[in-house]
Amino acid sequence: MKLSEFGDRELVVTCDEPIFHPSGTGIIGKMGYDDKQRRCAVFFRDADEHYFRKYGGYAVSVGVLTQIHSRGVDTVYIAEQLDDEKRMLEYDIASFMAGTLIAYSPGENSIVEGEQAVQHADDSVYTDKQRVVSDSNTVRVWEWDEFTFHP
Repeated sequence: MKLSEFGDRELVVTCDEPIFHPSGTGIIGKMGYDDKQRRCAVFFRDADEHYFRKYGGYAVSVGVLTQIHSRGVDTVYIAEQLDDEKRMLEYDIASFMAGTLIAYSPGENSIVEGEQAVQHADDSVYTDKQRVVSDSNTVRVWEWDEFTFHP
């Protein structure tokens, strides 16, 4: 999904600060402000690739959450694409901070879940600790015709 694919809508989000993945694998989102002047972060997710069906929601890396929380972010938007449909999911950052802890192993494409299991997981295998938030924690879902994103 290209950032410029978001057109003129009711919610306006302007983000010009890149969010880098702690592993150094590139830009994974943007920080800025929404039209209510709330400090926010936007992450772009392809539902087929990033949606955790088991948990019914999306995850953000713990290192990224720590980074954006320390920079004053209080609203997290997930710009979701499923096939040709796009929408913006709005969350309070507190929901992510309290989300289910998992550790992901990209090499094995597997996860361990829960505080104790993650603490005991091999850090050389399970390199990406994440917090997953279910759809039930969504503050609001903004449909395609309701928002504007200014990168």
